[in-house]
Amino acid sequence: MNDTVEKLVWRVLKRSYFTLDRHTLRFAHEDLKRELKRAHENKLIPPEEAAVAYATLQRRVKSVDLYQRVASREGIARARMVCRTAFPDGIATEAMQKVHIDHTPLNWVVICDRTGLPLGRPLLTVAICAYSGYILGFYLSFYGPGVTSVSGVLRSVILVKDDMVANAGLKHPWLSHGLPDELVVDNGLEFHSFAFKTMALTLGCDITYCRVRTPWLKPQVERFFSTLNTLTLTKGRITKTVANIMRIDPYKDAAITFAALVKGLLMFCVDVHAHVPNWRKMSTPFELFSESIARIPPVSFPMHLEQLQLATGMSKELTLRQGGIEMMGLPYGCVDFKTIVNKHGHGLKLLCKWDPDDISKLHVRDPDGLTWHTAECRWKTYAEGLSFNQHRLIREFRRRDLKSPEREESLLESRLALHNHWLDATSKRGRADALKAGRYQDLTSCKVLSSAVSDPVAPVPTRLIAPADLGIVDAEIPDFESFSFT
Repeated sequence: MNDTVEKLVWRVLKRSYFTLDRHTLRFAHEDLKRELKRAHENKLIPPEEAAVAYATLQRRVKSVDLYQRVASREGIARARMVCRTAFPDGIATEAMQKVHIDHTPLNWVVICDRTGLPLGRPLLTVAICAYSGYILGFYLSFYGPGVTSVSGVLRSVILVKDDMVANAGLKHPWLSHGLPDELVVDNGLEFHSFAFKTMALTLGCDITYCRVRTPWLKPQVERFFSTLNTLTLTKGRITKTVANIMRIDPYKDAAITFAALVKGLLMFCVDVHAHVPNWRKMSTPFELFSESIARIPPVSFPMHLEQLQLATGMSKELTLRQGGIEMMGLPYGCVDFKTIVNKHGHGLKLLCKWDPDDISKLHVRDPDGLTWHTAECRWKTYAEGLSFNQHRLIREFRRRDLKSPEREESLLESRLALHNHWLDATSKRGRADALKAGRYQDLTSCKVLSSAVSDPVAPVPTRLIAPADLGIVDAEIPDFESFSFT
């Protein structure tokens, strides 16, 4: 094949085959025939060179690099998927070296433990060891993927879980505890937030972000999500719509409570998934993890539980003003603010951290050092035991009333009104309303699995007592002797 014919072949392939139109190779061969005939008529090539076989054209296509071949016809994202490769430098060699974190909505509708009404599909956040495939911790809630879910799963990874396993009556121990070396996450907004980066910096963990649409970079957690479909819970299951098949509404068929689902997931992670053999490694995740931590024990969190809550709490830079610090309409103050204001003045931005499960206290870092000041919310009756997500939902529910001067009284009334609206309603509710009910109750796996809380039912909110409810007991007034100084 002379140079002129060779140039024609590659010109036709580039024009008719290696394009996003994805024409067939037979189409490109017909186009090549027309080009060769035209070149022969113009006396650019001899007659014996005016024909190229279809097999020859196939060999020219196969000689092109596979990545470039797929990228030219199906795009770069598809080419990365087809040509993906596991590099030796990215494989974990010890337990807790790489921890994969991701979210997924469960395919079951959950029933409220208190009212017995369906709430919706909870979101599961999982942390899994890349070396062994062992589940290190999980967090279940109705808030969707966010910083609170990541904070909850990190606490689940770090804390020792012996009391939790004993209370649940499991057969095997849950060995995971300690600080991971590296967190492998996707590009969700919660993983790029300032709060998550501050958590990783405080805990001493590196962060690795996977490229978009590259699930094979964290295959362990993706494989675990696929195993959830093998669970034998059938009632309340979300299924795909199939034509000409009778489909039962999962909201009408739901049969499992939130606390029972949390315990079932705990049993699955500790007693079932950890002991399923991995035939590629000829061992189970439990054996791989236990052998690795026996060689290199995990690094335990060196401080108290309160320090862990501070390290894994939400964070944001807030402005210190004359009246203290305000966060989402809540005022915070402490005596130490006076010293900071006298030295630096008003309008100073300070790093503030708070527990997402209890916003009654705000931890503020001193601008002159690494010391922290604890500022309490001035509305103690409202903020005591209230989670960050509950407060956010209450503000959305009564945003107009929050603009009035009587903010504290309005928030208390809003909290009671929202409670009566979602939890005490017996009429038929839509799916969106049911899911909001689960969010308001602050139903998370952390509260269900906590050894300190034996009852998973949501706490009863503060009740306003009317004067008529106060029972005043009449008592006899004793007689007193009188005297005069005259």
